[in-house]
Amino acid sequence: MTKPKPPRKLIRDPFMRCPVCGADGKVAASKEITHTLRRIYYRCENVMCGQTWEANLAYVKTLSPSAYGPVDPLRRKKIPPPEPANDAAALPAPSPKSLPEE
Repeated sequence: MTKPKPPRKLIRDPFMRCPVCGADGKVAASKEITHTLRRIYYRCENVMCGQTWEANLAYVKTLSPSAYGPVDPLRRKKIPPPEPANDAAALPAPSPKSLPEE
């Protein structure tokens, strides 16, 4: 009797099975084509198979609008830096001259 496989961990790389043997595919490399399209190069984890292939990961549509307002997916929007959470972050660091002498 074979043991059941443990549940898959959440992984950062997009998972894909080998189209030939069905074994796990591992991301070998990726390249950004545009800011909405990435080409991913996979290799089969089954050493007897050895298949390599490429796939595309693409933006399709917005499911929840951004807080930055409407965005054209074909143009990257410049996002302003976040504001400090409190006033302390905006204060300058004390200079050595302003520190009390010992």
